[in-house]
Amino acid sequence: MKVCGKRGPPDNIAKPSSKKIAPLKVVGLKEEEKEVDQATPKREINLSEYRRNICSGEDLKVLLVEKEGHYGMLALDGHKGLTEIYDLPKSGKGCRDKIDANRTMLGEMLLAEGAPAVVDKCQELCKDEPSGAMVIACDLYEETLRIASLGDCFLWVYVRGGDGRFHLFYQHDMHGEEYYLEHTEMALELGIKPRRYQARQPCPLPDGTFQYSLKKDHICYFDYANGEWFAGCAGLGHCNMKCFPKIVRTVHLPPGKDFYIATGSDGVSDVIHPESNYWHKCPTNAEAICQKAYCRWGRTGKTFQVVPKEKEDGQICQSWSFAPLSDKQADDISVGLLKGTYTHE
Repeated sequence: MKVCGKRGPPDNIAKPSSKKIAPLKVVGLKEEEKEVDQATPKREINLSEYRRNICSGEDLKVLLVEKEGHYGMLALDGHKGLTEIYDLPKSGKGCRDKIDANRTMLGEMLLAEGAPAVVDKCQELCKDEPSGAMVIACDLYEETLRIASLGDCFLWVYVRGGDGRFHLFYQHDMHGEEYYLEHTEMALELGIKPRRYQARQPCPLPDGTFQYSLKKDHICYFDYANGEWFAGCAGLGHCNMKCFPKIVRTVHLPPGKDFYIATGSDGVSDVIHPESNYWHKCPTNAEAICQKAYCRWGRTGKTFQVVPKEKEDGQICQSWSFAPLSDKQADDISVGLLKGTYTHE
């Protein structure tokens, strides 16, 4: 799975001005009218989540919290460890169940201390678990969004542009191939080594169909010093294995512009590209995103077929991050959605 860095706003999304503009003086305008004219638009926040376990049943139901204008989300994707070492049942639900049992405490902590502290707490709670997990948390207050993550859970931010459509404003980094290659010296110190494969990736063609291209030396799994291996160079659990540190970012949203934040497991990000034109229209709710990913995994009851026919300005655009070869490759899906809408009274 290709991992991209964070993105800045497109040209058609206005950036907040660093200068304070003095109000215009209009003859005959009363003081009360001036105050109304300069009033800050009212913001409405809507939160939703949805989970559809269609594989191993290891995704967490996304945690949503809100209190007095402060909002938070936490997503987790569990996976198995080398359970034969510990003589335990083969399950990737250990970390998920540990976090699920502490939902109330983690939700309160998310609003009181922020996303980085919550991810640290998740590591502490799961340090003795032989299974593992990817985790991501975010908290939003006014226009400031804080994000912290371990692994390959996704978080994408979209902002409404001047054309009325939503555009990718920020794409959170993941602990994947690109991150590893940027931090190879730290990987050597931690004893983390990549597994290289030949991978088939979908390449869209001008006629709206696609063909697979072969990518040599693709890194999609990592070996750890304690004998573990999984698809990420960081994560929770695995008996307190040494891995890359959490990724922490702060994003400042443009004031007064409608936006939405989608986050969750790679059951979504594997099959819907962050720049797919699917995201140009704000999804109705988290369930709608889940259903889109469910269909992309081939779970439609019809013959499995991958045809990325999406177009952007007449050109075939990126629609898939990874195109599965059959519906047997379906993954669990969990997603949280935070929508911010402004109204001018």
